[in-house]
Amino acid sequence: MQRYFLEGDSSDADTWSIVGANYHHMIRVMRMQPGDALEVVRDGKAYRATLARIVDDRADLTIGEEIAVSAEPAMPLILLQGLPKGDKIDLIVRQTCEIGVSRIIVYEGERSVANLPPGKRADRATRWNRIAREAAELAHRTQLPEVTIADSLAAACGSLAMGTWLLAPYESQTSALPSLKRVLREHGRHPGAAGDEVSPIAFVIGPEGGLADSEVEFLRQRGAALLTLGPRIFRTETAGAVAAAAILYEFDQMGGYAN
Repeated sequence: MQRYFLEGDSSDADTWSIVGANYHHMIRVMRMQPGDALEVVRDGKAYRATLARIVDDRADLTIGEEIAVSAEPAMPLILLQGLPKGDKIDLIVRQTCEIGVSRIIVYEGERSVANLPPGKRADRATRWNRIAREAAELAHRTQLPEVTIADSLAAACGSLAMGTWLLAPYESQTSALPSLKRVLREHGRHPGAAGDEVSPIAFVIGPEGGLADSEVEFLRQRGAALLTLGPRIFRTETAGAVAAAAILYEFDQMGGYAN
């Protein structure tokens, strides 16, 4: 069933309606008519709804029961993504936000071929946040992921909250590194266990050229856990989705019943 976020779409707190881009998608793309069912999210809560009427460029809703089941992971998952070439970042944002990432910080890595001129950053951020919103609606999430831009890896790490656990998948050419599974099991705490604190987990993915030696040393000094995603080399647009899914799977955040 189609889901829409109401943040920024309702004209006032007492009116449940859809306008703007979501109105266009709802009426022009999905061809919804009065009486059709949908789901909406407001203030982090999801509700069943029915399209009541279409008035000019506004779709008024009749709100039903709250949907108690949440698709959100127990802990915030943050991707620090090195800026790749072309439109690869669109795919990265879409896939990782569907999987469950709550925040993406796109940074210009030392080996990034592409760059983001200051005059284009606002437009790019707007585009990426729109893609994140669409992905979250498709995945039936209740929290909107956020996409921001940083000048460097150091700046991206500097924006992380205290207590964030930082992971750095990195293919070392000189020494063997522990697997992601081993690092999570040795150092992680199950976020769903009673009494456990839920700390954010951030993970760093380099651009096409990977992480520079100076960036790796910076991460090591910052206390990041250097690890490997296995013997196969992933493209930058694949690595983030693989890491996000693996982290959530290991912490039983992919649904179903845990053993």
